[in-house]
Amino acid sequence: MGRDGPHYSWGENKKNCSYGFASLRPDGFVGVTHATQSASVGKTKPVNATGGTLLVTADTAAAGAALAVRVVFAGKTTPCKALKGADVTDHALSGCDLHALGAVGKEVVLELEMAGGAVLYTFGFR
Repeated sequence: MGRDGPHYSWGENKKNCSYGFASLRPDGFVGVTHATQSASVGKTKPVNATGGTLLVTADTAAAGAALAVRVVFAGKTTPCKALKGADVTDHALSGCDLHALGAVGKEVVLELEMAGGAVLYTFGFR
């Protein structure tokens, strides 16, 4: 949408103006990625698991892109089902039920493995 009209100022300084509109998905401003095709592994500082389901906003639709998350709690590592072939917002990862682990309300560490240009924007709990 645009408009070619005066920007109201005085004298010869009148300017044309335009209106613009953009739509961004929630949490899609800044992401973490690994630039090469090989996998990269990192981990978070301990975070409070405020819910039993792990949510991610991520891009893995590019060919070969994948995001794998493992939850480390009480000396055990539990893998979530890897995310591949989709760009998602607040997507619930399956296979790592934090209620069943007894981790809700406690600190967990997330091990993040990204490959093929995957981008992780946010993670959270529900």
